Amino acid sequence: MAHHTTSILWMVLLFLLVTTVVEAQGNSTNLVLPSGYSNHGDPKLLCRPTKWSDIALFFLGDYVAHAATIKTIPGQRSMATVIMVVSALLFPTTGVVRSTLASVNMPILAKTSLRTAARAGALCTVMYDAPSGSRLGYSKQNRDL
Repeated sequence: MAHHTTSILWMVLLFLLVTTVVEAQGNSTNLVLPSGYSNHGDPKLLCRPTKWSDIALFFLGDYVAHAATIKTIPGQRSMATVIMVVSALLFPTTGVVRSTLASVNMPILAKTSLRTAARAGALCTVMYDAPSGSRLGYSKQNRDL
């Protein structure tokens, strides 16, 4: 149901964007560009001179976006996630193996929920300690299912 609602929302947003662009095409205004600005011959384009801070901000934003999208394993501890994010900031290729495994395993295409969990690396076995009756969590990843 959520997927269907999301699809409808994207279609509505796309429709609004297209109608706005079509309405804006009728407008034509000539502007005199300030010194240093350029449109490179395209009246719909306006480029300002690049400053060193623009380039630094681009790379900083790229690194932060990369670190924010690191693939985590289900049940992964917070400290491990922090280490992965810091590693991604320092060594941008850190997440390549993890994301490749996620792509190759394709948990979304599994036929059962157990196989989906196995492909996602989210299997967990809960055992009881006989004398105390308390639960002991034991996590095992099994990608062979």
